[in-house]
Amino acid sequence: MSDEKVIINFIEKIYQQYCRNINLWNKNELSNYNLRSKQVKHIMNDVNKIEFSKEEDIFDFEFINLLKLYNSHLGVFTLTLEFGLDANKFEYGQRIKADNSIFSKLATYRTTEKHQYGRLALNKCINDLFGLRIIVNNEKIEYNIIEEYCNEHSPKLRFINSTKDGYKAYHVYFKIDNYNFPWELQIWEKRYEKSNRISHAKHKQEYIKWESIIKKIQEVE
Repeated sequence: MSDEKVIINFIEKIYQQYCRNINLWNKNELSNYNLRSKQVKHIMNDVNKIEFSKEEDIFDFEFINLLKLYNSHLGVFTLTLEFGLDANKFEYGQRIKADNSIFSKLATYRTTEKHQYGRLALNKCINDLFGLRIIVNNEKIEYNIIEEYCNEHSPKLRFINSTKDGYKAYHVYFKIDNYNFPWELQIWEKRYEKSNRISHAKHKQEYIKWESIIKKIQEVE
């Protein structure tokens, strides 16, 4: 099994363990939040048409609390991943998406034509609450083998060519059902690291407007 497949297999096991063990994510509590059928517009008001002064005016407050609780439990599992991966074979990084970044992404999806003004499934928008990245020195990564492996384990694994606008990478998404948030693994090649980081910085500019607005609201509260 290739190094990349070993990594994917290991992350998948940790992801499934997380989904099983966190008491929050059971269908009784999340029956109103099928992440495939619920859309961004269902948990967020049209902020271009209303006056608001606190988070509750913008978002479905119960859903936001679920997001925050989900993130708060991730720390232990991220440590498990960090100690379980062989960093000698590749560069490895991970991050838990910050609350403001989540809110800003939701707001961007809700208010832009590009994202159909929020008429997109929640699991299309919130697909990277926990994100991982490996940067591989080997320029001959056998992506076709990785894709075949993911297809064999579909729909729990989804392999995507995310190359676009100067960004060159493949992403793997981990999913167990429609009641758990997906995780994202980015696979970069070392030769594209610099251009990918530049592309990431440009992409983040899309959310800065909402980060500042939401930060001001939180300061008032």
